[in-house]
Amino acid sequence: MIEWYIEQTLQELHIQKRYCGYRLLVLSTVLALEDENSLTEVESRIYKPVARQYHCKPSNVERNIRTVAKRTWEQFPDGLCQMARYDLTGPPSPSELIEMIMNHVQRTYLTPKAFF
Repeated sequence: MIEWYIEQTLQELHIQKRYCGYRLLVLSTVLALEDENSLTEVESRIYKPVARQYHCKPSNVERNIRTVAKRTWEQFPDGLCQMARYDLTGPPSPSELIEMIMNHVQRTYLTPKAFF
């Protein structure tokens, strides 16, 4: 179910499945949602596990997510700024994009509704 929320968020940003970084970004965000502390050690706790899962190098994971961030910035900068909730002066870094998507999913889909 978490993957569905992440994919909905990527669609809001006009990020398409045709990008190699799409599936890498989904899994990276899942890992960040499972443990927010992984964002402090992105290389070892996100890129390496994702690389193992998809049989590539951690540098490929970072590069492909960076490409997604750059393309999204070129095509939909206002959407990125809205999701970030702060002004961006350029494309977000790969780890920043993961964190933005994670925060959006938490705010939009995972926040408990008020109990009455």
